[in-house]
Amino acid sequence: MTLSPNLRAALNAEETDQEIVCLLTISHPNFTEPMRVTDSPVTVFDDDVYGIDSRGDRFIYIPFNFTMPDQNDTAVPTVRLSVENVSLEITEAFKKMTSPAICLFELVLASSPDTLEMVYEDLILRGGQGDVLYVSADVAADDVTRERYPADSYSPFLYPGLFS
Repeated sequence: MTLSPNLRAALNAEETDQEIVCLLTISHPNFTEPMRVTDSPVTVFDDDVYGIDSRGDRFIYIPFNFTMPDQNDTAVPTVRLSVENVSLEITEAFKKMTSPAICLFELVLASSPDTLEMVYEDLILRGGQGDVLYVSADVAADDVTRERYPADSYSPFLYPGLFS
């Protein structure tokens, strides 16, 4: 993850007119199309729906936040995503996720929504639950500690040069 110079300047400035906008895309095989939400009501669309257009995709304004993980050396860091349960569609979408979903988190500036300033790709969303106010789930990067190490066995069949 690298920060763009524009985002770095906006974050380090004492005051700025740049609004940082979070874009969240949740994809799942049970969805007919990805769920795209933003945390900022930048533009008013038809029927008083707020959101932002970025790179040809419409992100609808639905307040959400992330709860950072505890510092624990024994577990994979997991962030808690909480989305305000403002419509029945959100509840239904989370109920359709019978297996982990893929989450894409992007930051853009409201003044240039087609330019990605920071991207987190291939985050895994699982463990969805909800109530009347919020729908929440755990978000984590792929757990590399579960991958086999070393990836290959140094056997005579795979590496005959080592055994001659």
